[in-house]
Amino acid sequence: MTTAVARSRMEIEARQSVAVAERQLRQQTDASEVARAIRDLDPQLVITCARGSSDHAATYAKFLVETQTGIPTASHSPSISSIYGTQWRRLDRALFLAISQSGRSPDLIASAHAAREAGALVVALVNEPSSPLGDASCISLPILAGPEESVAATKSWRRPNPMSERCCRWLGCWASGRAARHFARPSKLRPKC
Repeated sequence: MTTAVARSRMEIEARQSVAVAERQLRQQTDASEVARAIRDLDPQLVITCARGSSDHAATYAKFLVETQTGIPTASHSPSISSIYGTQWRRLDRALFLAISQSGRSPDLIASAHAAREAGALVVALVNEPSSPLGDASCISLPILAGPEESVAATKSWRRPNPMSERCCRWLGCWASGRAARHFARPSKLRPKC
């Protein structure tokens, strides 16, 4: 007799993360626009802006950017823009990377607007490129996770993260091929049980 195991929505989505990672690698949008914009900018600073699990992805991107390009990378606290209304002085030659599954967080949107007004190149990684955060950015790129119905980012952000890899490729840090060791194939993410 076989017993059916009821799976939670979160477990189902977590198991889908392998397929999401494979889709992210297979269906990469044409990044020539963002690559050209970053190359033209020649960033002296990268600033990440994210909340929750997206901030974990931003931390991983920080590691990759700093170790592979030597470009200093800092994490912006979104409440500085949304609650305190602090204006940036000048962000010329800064890449502002906003990461959000929903693209609807008011504090990330306010931060993207503030960074853009100060002269930063604002790139958003969002599940819905037409989201408010995507609209507030200079360039919006899809995460390609599909709908997430349990906890936000259950399947869109897992480490190793193809989206962080794409960011670093856009920065041009892959010329030497040294960074490939940091990424496991999506099949390595499959659960053992």
